Amino acid sequence: MRRKVSICNLAVVKKTLPVTVFIWVFLFSAVALFQFVSLASANPYEGTPVPPSFQTPNKDQPIVTIQSPYNTTYYENKVSLNFTVTQPDSWFEANVSCWIKSISYQLDGQTVTLYEPTPSLYELPATKQFSIDLRELTAGQHTLQVNVSAESIYCPHPTYLFFLVEHYSLDVSQKIHFMVLDLRIVGFAIGAAVAAIAGIIGIAVYRRKKSAKEKIGEN
Repeated sequence: MRRKVSICNLAVVKKTLPVTVFIWVFLFSAVALFQFVSLASANPYEGTPVPPSFQTPNKDQPIVTIQSPYNTTYYENKVSLNFTVTQPDSWFEANVSCWIKSISYQLDGQTVTLYEPTPSLYELPATKQFSIDLRELTAGQHTLQVNVSAESIYCPHPTYLFFLVEHYSLDVSQKIHFMVLDLRIVGFAIGAAVAAIAGIIGIAVYRRKKSAKEKIGEN
């Protein structure tokens, strides 16, 4: 008896499965269409003609200027990183959409993010100054790189549709190399050099005096 009930239930499931799948597909499509319409209605530019200047990407990259450190040698384990990020004037022209996605620096391959857009700080001023103290640097060669990730948004079509918008990368970076010397090692090397020179001079003076005495003894 139980077996007949199971077979009957299986038959019912087989009959109702196509209907169930159709209902789920229909609901999913309805939700997707609702979201599409919501996004379209939320964008006042949807369906409007695209200006020619917005049909091509703006290819002007932000300008990164590193003031310090320099490509030189430092005799302490602390160095100041100072740099500015300047947005080109063309970014502020009409019908141009460019923005900075993130600003970071890499010290010997280790990345530190300094800026990412947030609701409270979505846009940076035209020129932004950054100052960071790099402490406890080890002796030796170091590589420092400042990275700015940016992009230009454009719509290569005569009519604006949000799903046709494209992105053009404007990423830029600046790299420098500098050396850090440990003063203790430098002091030890100087001390060793002075000791070596003093020893050489002492030996030379000793030999000269010894030679002078030998000449006096012969006389």
